[in-house]
Amino acid sequence: MQLRCECYHTYQNGLIQSGTHGIDFFSNIIKYWEQPDSYPLPKEKIGRMYEENFITLLKQNKNA
Repeated sequence: MQLRCECYHTYQNGLIQSGTHGIDFFSNIIKYWEQPDSYPLPKEKIGRMYEENFITLLKQNKNA
């Protein structure tokens, strides 16, 4: 939890992420780091913005 909070304040630039990652949050970062657009987005509009924020998070930090 401490690492997750540190990540939010240091790397997420205020972007709120979906809670669907759960304990896989950091492994998902590693998994999708090279190809952020390969991250599967839900078809439903509800919560999609938070999943799109995950892709934005990867792209912003990859280009930093």
